[in-house]
Amino acid sequence: MSDCKITLVVVPEYFRLAGLFAFYFVFASTYTITLIWNPTFLTDNAVGNMMGYNQACTWFDSMPARPYGLWFCNLACFMWFVYAVLSWVRMHQAFKDIAGMPLSYWIYTIFIVIECFCYSMFCMVFTHLTTHNFKFADHVLGFKFLIVALCISDVRTIAYNI
Repeated sequence: MSDCKITLVVVPEYFRLAGLFAFYFVFASTYTITLIWNPTFLTDNAVGNMMGYNQACTWFDSMPARPYGLWFCNLACFMWFVYAVLSWVRMHQAFKDIAGMPLSYWIYTIFIVIECFCYSMFCMVFTHLTTHNFKFADHVLGFKFLIVALCISDVRTIAYNI
């Protein structure tokens, strides 16, 4: 019997790109759904009332757009998570022949863990409603986690040139 091998080439950057497309689709789908089923929400909502102006995250808050946005948000975060893990695997392979992993390897690993945690926390924007001030802070915290995760992703990509 002959050896039957399958070679699979995985490019981590494709997962990052897929995550960005899914994230843009979150905005497009929630805006479209809100515009069709709840158009008054675009001008009269808790975010606009608290902050004095409307912004894109108000599209996430209306029903029936929220469940669809959450689904696509989970897809985006999953793609970014896979990108982070595959980047770590690539880093691990680059350092596997070196006796004792250098400090840069461990710093990179810590960044990956923090980044993945932040991606998972981003979904809070769909679970915390913005109807009360104390919930609004949690809602905004989800976006802050996303900013931290994307910044870590960019910095580690540039710093390690992988």
